[in-house]
Amino acid sequence: MENDYNLLQKYVLAKSGIKVISPGNCKEISWNIEKLLGKIVSETTLKRFFGFANQKYSLSKYTLNTLCEYAGFNGWDSFHQTISVSGDGEKLVAHTLWKDFREKSLQVTEVTQKTLKNSSGLPFPYTISRPTVEADFKYFMESDYKFFCLTGAPGAGKTLQMAHLVDKFFLGKNAPYESSIIWFFKQNTSKELLAYDIDLIKLLEDQFNLGEEFNFLEYFHKAPDKVEGKLVLMVDGLDEYLYERWQLDYIFENIIRLIEYLDGEKWLKIVLSVRTSTWSILRNKFEQNEQLNKIWYSGISYQEELKANMIALNKAEITTVLDSICKETGATLYPCECLYNLFSNPYYISLYYYLLKKDINTKGWGDALFCVLVSSFINKKLRSARDYIEKDHLLRKLVRLCENDSSGCQVEKNKLLHGSEGCLESYYNLINEGFLIEAYDDRNFDPHIYVRFLHDSLYTYFLSLEWMDQDDQLEQVISLTEKIKLYPSGRRREMLTKWFIWHYRLKDPDAFIKLAFSGGLSPNETWALLNFSCDILVNMKVELTAAQKTEMVHKSAAFIASHFMELNCLSKRYEKTVSLLLSYASEEQDKAYLLIIQCIMAMLRLDKKALWKGISELRKINENIFVAYFPIHPVHAFEYLFGYYAMDTANTQVLASIENFIRKPPYTQDKSLPQTGQVLAYQFAIFILSLSRRRMDVIAFVETIQYLHPHLFTRESCSGITIHLLLRKAFACLRSNQETQASEIAIKVEKCLSVEKDLTSHSLLLLELLKGEIAMRKEEYRKAVEHFLYAYEHCRQNEFIMLQIYAALPLLKIYKMKNNFKKVVNIFNEVQKAMQEIYFPIKDILLEGIMA
Repeated sequence: MENDYNLLQKYVLAKSGIKVISPGNCKEISWNIEKLLGKIVSETTLKRFFGFANQKYSLSKYTLNTLCEYAGFNGWDSFHQTISVSGDGEKLVAHTLWKDFREKSLQVTEVTQKTLKNSSGLPFPYTISRPTVEADFKYFMESDYKFFCLTGAPGAGKTLQMAHLVDKFFLGKNAPYESSIIWFFKQNTSKELLAYDIDLIKLLEDQFNLGEEFNFLEYFHKAPDKVEGKLVLMVDGLDEYLYERWQLDYIFENIIRLIEYLDGEKWLKIVLSVRTSTWSILRNKFEQNEQLNKIWYSGISYQEELKANMIALNKAEITTVLDSICKETGATLYPCECLYNLFSNPYYISLYYYLLKKDINTKGWGDALFCVLVSSFINKKLRSARDYIEKDHLLRKLVRLCENDSSGCQVEKNKLLHGSEGCLESYYNLINEGFLIEAYDDRNFDPHIYVRFLHDSLYTYFLSLEWMDQDDQLEQVISLTEKIKLYPSGRRREMLTKWFIWHYRLKDPDAFIKLAFSGGLSPNETWALLNFSCDILVNMKVELTAAQKTEMVHKSAAFIASHFMELNCLSKRYEKTVSLLLSYASEEQDKAYLLIIQCIMAMLRLDKKALWKGISELRKINENIFVAYFPIHPVHAFEYLFGYYAMDTANTQVLASIENFIRKPPYTQDKSLPQTGQVLAYQFAIFILSLSRRRMDVIAFVETIQYLHPHLFTRESCSGITIHLLLRKAFACLRSNQETQASEIAIKVEKCLSVEKDLTSHSLLLLELLKGEIAMRKEEYRKAVEHFLYAYEHCRQNEFIMLQIYAALPLLKIYKMKNNFKKVVNIFNEVQKAMQEIYFPIKDILLEGIMA
C-alpha cells in the first residue's frame, strides 16, 4: 500500500507540474482538482497525503478515487491494478506525463486545424496534398534531421499542406504518429512573438502549463528510453505579418535558439511554413552555421532555383480539384493553357469556387474565365482598398521599370521604392495580398532584394493598361496591334492580347478581328483569341452588328478551315466556338466551311449522330457553292465515310471524283497557297483514301497536290495541311514496302516541324505513330514501344479515339510477343472504355482486331 501511495504522489505532482512538493503547494493542488473534476479534496487532506501532517487514519476511498482520477486513472482500484500489471512505476509515470501533455497539445492543434479548414477558400476535402511533400515529411520524421520547412509563394497552399500533414500523420485514422505529441501553432503566433517579445522556449513550456520547478523537456532528456513518439512543433504563417528585415531576424534568432536548445534530442522535430523570400534569408543563416545546416532536411521536392518545395500545381492535380468543384456546382469547364497556368496557384481555384457559389452565371465561362478571375481578384484586393492610389502607383511603376530593365520582369526593391517611401505600407500590403513577391539574391558580394509580380496574369494586366494609357491615338487598337507584333511570342503575348480584347469588349466589340487577323500571330495564338472572344460574346451578351458578325465569321471560318488540323480539333472548346460561329453565319460559303469542319470532327470522334446531322445540314447548301469552291464534292465524301463506318452500302461516287482529280486536275499549277475550299477537300479526300487502303492512290493524290501547289511544300510555307499530307503519304509508302521513302518523309516532316513549332498533338502524334511503325519493321521493338506508347497516352488524354486505337494495335502485338499480358489487359480495357460512346458497327470490327 505504501508503494502505491508513493507512486500516486508522483502522478499527482507530475499532473500539477511540481517537481518538489512543499506545504504551500497543497492549496494549489486542491484548487486544480476542484477546477478539473468539480470534486473537493481539502488542503489538510493533501498535507496528510504528502506527509506534512500526522496521518491518524487511512485516506477515504473517495479521496483515493479523486486523486487517481486527477492523475488520469478511472479510480483507486484501476490505478492499483495498472501498476500491479506494469511492475514499473517510473515508466508508468512517464507514460502518464506523455499522454497528459499529448492531450493538452492536441487541444491546441485541433483548434488550429479547425481554424485553418474553416478559413480555406475551398472545402477541405477538395484540396490537394502534394505526394512529394508527404514523402519528404515521412522520411524527415524517421530520420535524425530536426528541421523541415515548407516554402512557396503566397497562395501556393502551404497552410493547407500543413493541415494535410497533421491529419495524415498525427490525427487521422491509423495515423503513423498518433502517439506523438503534435503542437500546431495558430497563424498569428509570429505576430505575438514580435509584439510581446515572447521567447519561443518559454512559450513552449507555458503552452504545456509546465510549472517552474518541473521541465517536461528536461525530464525526457534524462529518460529518453521512456519517450513514446516524437514531439513535433509546427508553425504556420510565420512571416504572414512580418515585413521588415529586422523583424524576420528577431524571429529567426528565436527559432535558432530553440533548435540549439533542443540539440541532441532526436525525438524533437520543428516544421515551419514560410514564403520563398523569407526562406531565402533563413536559409542564408543556416548556411553560415554548419551545425544548423546539418539538421535541416531539404527533401527531394525542394527546388533550389525556386527556393521552394510547394511548387505550382500540375495539370493532373488541377483537374482533380476542378472535377470536385464541377461535380458540386454543376459547372462544366475545359481549361485553356492560360487557365491552367492561373490555376497552378491554388488561390485562383478558391476564387473560382467562390464566384461559382456567388454567381450562377460563372458556370458558362470558358477561356475568358481567366480574365474574370484576375479582374475579380484585382477589384477585391485593389480597387476597393483605402490605399488604392498608392498601390496602383507602385504596380504601374513596377511595370515601367520591368519594361526598361534588362534583367527581366523583376527589379531591385530599392529602385521600386525610391521616391515612393510614403507607399511602404502599401508595398507590404501588395506582398501580403498576393500581387508581388520578393526574392533575396545573395549570389553577389552585395546581396539585393528583388521584387516582381507574383503571377504573369497580373503583370500582363497592368502592362496592357500602361500601353493603352500611353497611346491616345484615334485608332488605338491598330497601334496596339503593331506593338503586339513586336512583342516576343509566347504565353505572355497571348495574355496581353486577351487583355486588350477584354478592355475593349464593350467600347470596340470587333477589336478581336483587328487584333487576331492583322498578321504576326501564330495559328495557335489566333485560335486562342477566337475561343476567348466567342466566350465573351456568349457570356457577356455583347451585341455585334450584322456587318461585324459577317466579317468575324468570314475570317474565322477561313482561318479554322485552313488550320484546324494544327489545332486541338477534338477539344470541346473547339466545338463550342464552331457552333457559335455557325449561328452567326449568314453567307452560305461560310456555312459550308463550318459544317464541313463539324463533319470532320464528328468523323474523328466516330460520332454517328453528329456526322449524320452535319451531312443533313450540308445538303441544304446551294449546290453552286460546292461546284465553285470545292474540287471534290463534300456531301458525297461524307456520305461515303458514313457508309464506311456504318458498314453499309457506301456512295462510291466520291472515289471516282478523287481518281479523276488525280488523272485530270481541275486547275493548273498555282504557286500561291490553296484556297479554303481546296484545303478542306484535300483533308477529307486523304481520309477517304487512307481508310479505303488505296495506298497507291494516297501517294498519287499527295503528289498531284505537290504539283498543283509547289509552294505549299517548301520549308518556309510549311503548315498543318503540309504535315498532314506528307504523313499520310509516308504511311502509304511504308505499307507499300517503300520503307526508304517513308523514312525520308519522316525526316522531312521533322525539318518542317523545326520551322513550324506551333502545331498541336494531332500532327505530332501521327509522326510518333510513323516512327513507331518504321522501328517495328526494323525489329527495334524497344524504340517502337516508346513511340507508340507516347502516341497512345497523348491520344487517350486528348480523346483522339481513332489514333488511340491505331496506337493500341501495335502495342498489343508487341506486348503479347513479349508475354507482358498485364499491359495487354490494361490497354484493352482502356480502349474498350474509350469506345463505349461509339455507335457505328465498325466498333465491333475494331474490337475484334484488338482482341486478336
